[in-house]
Amino acid sequence: MQIAVTGATGFVGRHVAATLTGRGHRVRALVRRPEPARLLLGPAPELVPGDLADAATLAALVRSSDAVIHLVGIIVEGGPATFDAVHVEGTRRVLAAARAAGVRRFVHMSAVGARDEPGATRYHRTKRRAEDLVRDSGLSHAIFRPSLISGPENVPIRVIARLHRWSPVVPVFGDGRYAMQPVWIEDVALAFARAAEDPGLVGAYELGGPAVLTYEDFVLAIGRAAGAPRPLVHLPLATARAAARVFDLLGRAAPLTSDQLQMLVEGSAPPASAIESVFSGVTVSRMLGLGLVLLPALGSAQSGTPDSVIYVLSAASRFEVKTGKAGLLGFAGHAHVIRARAVSGRIVYHPAVPSSSRVTIIVPADSLEVLTPPDTAEIRKVTEAMRTEVLHVDQYREISFVSDSVTPMEEGGGFRVHGNLTLAAQTRSVTVDVRVELGADTLRAAGGFSVKQTDFGIKPYRGGPAGTVRVADRVTLDFEA
Repeated sequence: MQIAVTGATGFVGRHVAATLTGRGHRVRALVRRPEPARLLLGPAPELVPGDLADAATLAALVRSSDAVIHLVGIIVEGGPATFDAVHVEGTRRVLAAARAAGVRRFVHMSAVGARDEPGATRYHRTKRRAEDLVRDSGLSHAIFRPSLISGPENVPIRVIARLHRWSPVVPVFGDGRYAMQPVWIEDVALAFARAAEDPGLVGAYELGGPAVLTYEDFVLAIGRAAGAPRPLVHLPLATARAAARVFDLLGRAAPLTSDQLQMLVEGSAPPASAIESVFSGVTVSRMLGLGLVLLPALGSAQSGTPDSVIYVLSAASRFEVKTGKAGLLGFAGHAHVIRARAVSGRIVYHPAVPSSSRVTIIVPADSLEVLTPPDTAEIRKVTEAMRTEVLHVDQYREISFVSDSVTPMEEGGGFRVHGNLTLAAQTRSVTVDVRVELGADTLRAAGGFSVKQTDFGIKPYRGGPAGTVRVADRVTLDFEA
């Protein structure tokens, strides 16, 4: 199928585009800036530059498409990007383009709680009005209302994790007993892909994970997974609402808006567990909807679809960088081993079709620490230089690897994994040979590869008299999971 996707560079859109491509579909994506979009989406999707306000762009996007997946949405207004302009008028324009192009199928992302009634937030009211436009469009359609979508790029989860790591306490608004039902991002992506393929699925459906939690439990779980649970401090709702009203004046820069606070306190647990009721016979991944950052069990098979098993990495996983020495006085310098204190990620393993397996590894750049040489002063000096002169941790916070193909190796029972390594905001293709051991409910994997620092725009660190000792350009990266 030829499938057009709006919002493809967003959190949900990236996963939807990857899922569609993995299922053999041709993806055409609407993007504002093609160059960064290509880094995010990889080589497969066709990119159409533009936005929802341009009718010609939308016509090019949906041309010859069998289906449209409309994901564009905002959670904070700013300038011309109002809830009405994006949710309602944007949807109206995409629908008009789809009808004009003869598109047969339209899949739309709304939100749990979408309703147009007194007391509802403007976000929820405009989401419901967009739903009504889809219902009245005359197109075969499916509408999904996800609960909190969790995954490695989830911003709220990562903000809460940082609070646990760096703040003495973590704030919770009110009693924290409001309900949540987080749903894993790849389950959501699968729902959109299946809906695009199946014109018999018509109507609006709630998407929620298999477990209902209180917000307080959710925040505590993030703290445990971050390895630094902090005490919770309950702030009166009246205080939070007063602060949110002030923050409303900041527009997109607001850390919390009145609408966001109201939606949080209302809760986001769907009235029905969604994905299984929508797709009979599909067992969604039993990730408790919390994603890899909340499940620290090494190699524990949390579950998967009938043809896949999901293994979650933990702090027990290892990621190391090994550096050599070079320069005029390189013989007198030190080689270094640099290890990450925190590693997250997951392996989606397909026993029947190993080539469909996927690997994601994320390392916070500020978690890297120098282990050798055993000279404390030298370690401090190299660690500081690595963060400020080499990795620029404040600017480039993560190192990540995301696979795009997995090939079983004929000898040794391992796999050749090809993917994209992102380091210092530069993304390059790399190939990793991975050794794998499968247990009854565990998977252990180990591998390594080397890269040149200069390929990522990094100038190798120099030390010694007049810079006569330097770190070799080529470094080796090893991991065990």
